[in-house]
Amino acid sequence: MPKLSRSVRLVIKAAFSAIAIGGLVAGINWHELPKLIVGYKWEFALAAFLGLAIQFPISGLKWLTALRVCNVDLSFSRLTRFYCISHFVGQFLPTSIGGDAYRVFRVLPLVEPHSRAVTSIVIDRIVGLGALLFLGAVGSLFLMDHFTLSQGYLSFLGFGSVVALGVAAALYLGWFGVVRRKLQHVKMVAAIQADLIQLLRAGWRWLPLLLMSFVFQLTAVGIVYLLFLGAGSDIGFAEVALIAAITGVAGILPLAINGIGVTEGTITLAGVALGADYEDAAVAAILLRLTVLPLSCLCGVLYWRESHTVTDDAAKAPIAA
Repeated sequence: MPKLSRSVRLVIKAAFSAIAIGGLVAGINWHELPKLIVGYKWEFALAAFLGLAIQFPISGLKWLTALRVCNVDLSFSRLTRFYCISHFVGQFLPTSIGGDAYRVFRVLPLVEPHSRAVTSIVIDRIVGLGALLFLGAVGSLFLMDHFTLSQGYLSFLGFGSVVALGVAAALYLGWFGVVRRKLQHVKMVAAIQADLIQLLRAGWRWLPLLLMSFVFQLTAVGIVYLLFLGAGSDIGFAEVALIAAITGVAGILPLAINGIGVTEGTITLAGVALGADYEDAAVAAILLRLTVLPLSCLCGVLYWRESHTVTDDAAKAPIAA
């Protein structure tokens, strides 16, 4: 099967985002929406905005702890700046170079061996997702007697955990030894093995990463919870934790541009399944996207400054004879 070109994939993702947003908007009761907007408690949206702003330094610190697990130490301010720019790249530049790829690009020349730049971001993502899934599981335990969705989530999480443990055990016992021996001379595989050994030796350095991952995810859940409260919804923190976990899993799927439509649709549908009004959930989901836009634009200014600085430095560099 021929591989689709980048432009074709972009068009397909844009179409999917448009369809998802169209479906979300079609379900809104437009007679009730003006009343909801007028009655919305905007102080909760302001608090959510502040929470989103706080997430940037938290993300920089989380990335710092992930690098330290890899035995690499970089400055907190630099990593926070790189993360901010990567956020803008991931939000506004619909290319195959996403935010994580930008982070790798900026850190790659600064670390040795270079593979640690990739490994740090991989474990940052995996541990962060694990923390979010755990919070969703805790919320589901409080809801399992009331909602089918929470029961399904726990079943899915249990099955996935068994599969993951099985694969980890197989790797540890050397069941894939034949494959490993065939690939051991490949340079990239050797780098991965070296990084895995470092991760196993990291010991207590995992604890700050776990702590910062939970702080980040609890902040993320709190932001969504505030937006639901602003709409007047009586949905609880446990429900929002489950909504955030399901949305995090859905966001992994490369179906839309920057998750537009997928995130909003998942929050809305999961919210309705857990007892929220459709309009309340839809407004909370849309406001989450709109609230982050000013921060993304500020990160864009930082991206513009950095790109011009690099260009000016290149122009000033002496030309070899």
